Amino acid sequence: MNRIIALLDALNRNVGRGISLAMLPLLAITLATVILRYAFGIGLIWLQDSYVWLTSVYFIGLSGSALLHERHVRVELFYGRMQARSQAWVNLLGVLLLLWPTLAVIVLASWRPIARSWRFLEVSPNAGGLPFAYLHKSLIYVFCALLFLQGLSLLLASWRTLRAAPPPGVCR
Repeated sequence: MNRIIALLDALNRNVGRGISLAMLPLLAITLATVILRYAFGIGLIWLQDSYVWLTSVYFIGLSGSALLHERHVRVELFYGRMQARSQAWVNLLGVLLLLWPTLAVIVLASWRPIARSWRFLEVSPNAGGLPFAYLHKSLIYVFCALLFLQGLSLLLASWRTLRAAPPPGVCR
């Protein structure tokens, strides 16, 4: 179980590190877009599309890493004061009852629009925008996969904590 947890954590850690490199081109493209538009009066739709698409790649790629490093939204007022076993229960139930069902809804709800996008080889809705919108839309599955796998890691780590022997004097 420890090897699986380590493998899943390493996957999202490495994807997060790799995707974080997208910030530099994202900033450069955004700066170029602003300078071209406001200094020279030149608007390039494909350049605008590219920073919007890179932003989505950035946030989608970092989703699993955010869960790994506990950078997601949680009510710390209660969770931070809990014992490790109680936190493990919250995490385990959170994955089973909240995270995975939400991901299932996202996958099921996005299936038809993404399939349609692939069928027509959809391009940007903006005239002069980027082609391959179907690939961009398909990133929703990358998002779901990264979060599913990191949720599995969290579930296994929580299960490991719950299976550990309780501290002396604590009933099981």
